[in-house]
Amino acid sequence: MKSPARPSISRVESAYVTGLLDLQHKTLSEMKHKKLLPFSIRHSSVLLAQDPHPHRSSLPVRLKRAPPGGILAVDLHPVPHEGSSIEGVGRIYSSTDNGIIWGHSYLSSALVYPGQDAYPLQLAPFMTEVMATETYPRLMASEALLNIVGDTLEAGYRPRAVVFDAQFSTRLALRSLRFMGIPFVGRCRTDLWVVHRKERVKVKELAVRFPPGRARYYPRFGFYAKRVRVVLEEVGRVSLVLIWKGKGCGWECLALVSSVREGVQGVLEIWGLRWKLESSHRLYKQAFGLGKCLCRRFAAHLKHADLVLEAFHEVRRERLRSPCLTWRRAQEVVAGRWRNAVLTGTTALAA
Repeated sequence: MKSPARPSISRVESAYVTGLLDLQHKTLSEMKHKKLLPFSIRHSSVLLAQDPHPHRSSLPVRLKRAPPGGILAVDLHPVPHEGSSIEGVGRIYSSTDNGIIWGHSYLSSALVYPGQDAYPLQLAPFMTEVMATETYPRLMASEALLNIVGDTLEAGYRPRAVVFDAQFSTRLALRSLRFMGIPFVGRCRTDLWVVHRKERVKVKELAVRFPPGRARYYPRFGFYAKRVRVVLEEVGRVSLVLIWKGKGCGWECLALVSSVREGVQGVLEIWGLRWKLESSHRLYKQAFGLGKCLCRRFAAHLKHADLVLEAFHEVRRERLRSPCLTWRRAQEVVAGRWRNAVLTGTTALAA
């Protein structure tokens, strides 16, 4: 039987990925009960926590295998945890829960393509001021964004564009991306000041001047959009795309700032591809148990998150081979293959 493991993957990592692929058993105790782990729970937990930065070593490997022409999507991904015994757990904001929760927060990045599942790259630690340490320093959102863009370029991969939400759309980030020569599409706050026709105005004032009646309807996307050329201080000339979506009996305005050369539909397509990253977040939690790690060391949680991405990639490859398969069915196929290889010892695992 051909081994599903990568040459660099260890025995405990291979067993752990097998457990994550299982539709039910995600924790170390459950994996041990299913006779997947080659070591004790305690020793397996120690092995998982050996590398404090597993996301750094895996990024170049994933980028080397990535299809060209991908759009780099970046977002913050909160993961709830409870229990004071888990290292690094703190109070973080979750937009899903619309409030403050106990847990960890990750900087999530992936390459996204039309017609394909997201290609995950990293789940890097994003620490609050209280949770920050020397090993895991606190970063502002714009700094974290520039780090992943810089690491991606350093690994030899040049994305077609970068897409991100409003918390990353600072002047520092936009100016730096322009200096790197990387096109971007980002959501911006409506209280942002811009210069339009030599007049300094806020984005929300421009939205009043260009209501849906002065915008074009795009059936492909299901909303009205209007592109306005503006100058952003310290960044330069950019495109401001005002999007109008129906909400109840009225309209909701969404503003995008962009430096891509494509037209309005190109900007909207790139912004729409960002949804693939958010969809993958649900799979991280629901299909692979991202929040199910009960190890005490934060390094083990980072390794758990990195192996969640490995499990995701295995299912993604199966769906590329068999596009007719649903995600759940593809995961069942891959889980059976890995479980059989691990339990029968037919996999040539690295020491």
